[in-house]
Amino acid sequence: MHTEIELLDKKLNHFLITRSNIYNDSGEILRKSKIDEFEDKYETILLNSITPGQLCIPKKIIKKNFFDKNIRISEDTELLVRLCINNSFKITKNHTHNYILHENNSVNPSKFNAYAERLKTLKYIFSKNSSLKIKRTLKRKILNDCYFGIHKFYSKQNQIYKARLIMLKSIILYPKYRIKEKIYLFIFPKNI
Repeated sequence: MHTEIELLDKKLNHFLITRSNIYNDSGEILRKSKIDEFEDKYETILLNSITPGQLCIPKKIIKKNFFDKNIRISEDTELLVRLCINNSFKITKNHTHNYILHENNSVNPSKFNAYAERLKTLKYIFSKNSSLKIKRTLKRKILNDCYFGIHKFYSKQNQIYKARLIMLKSIILYPKYRIKEKIYLFIFPKNI
């Protein structure tokens, strides 16, 4: 078995993405992450939940690319999109990163509406990088999924009016995507 460093070639023109072991705060393993690979590199980056701890980036690449200090949530996604513009990546089979889910995670859905922040970041990524060849259908799917997350947050907070409003917005913006599920959640917002 190769170590991640051995998988980086001498030219260092790519970076690596590893897989995670996901634990609860008691130290029990909940699951091993999977990474779906698609032909489109942006689809792979945008449809998987990849954390900075899963990245092995050569110094010469990372020196040219830093986190955007103006982004609060999904700054790692924005960085990955920028990294993919001029670099390729390889996904390893190894689970080299441990991720612990706990009450104080920055994206804990019971305390923080992370999907609303993610939605802002994704819109920023798509507007800033409009020349990228990110498929329109992919953009719609990803943005629409954020609306489901926002709806879930409002439902859990018992803010039914806001939950219905966000689902209505999703129906209007993306009527062909998961329409039956949206109508159901609009009518029965607490059944998520």
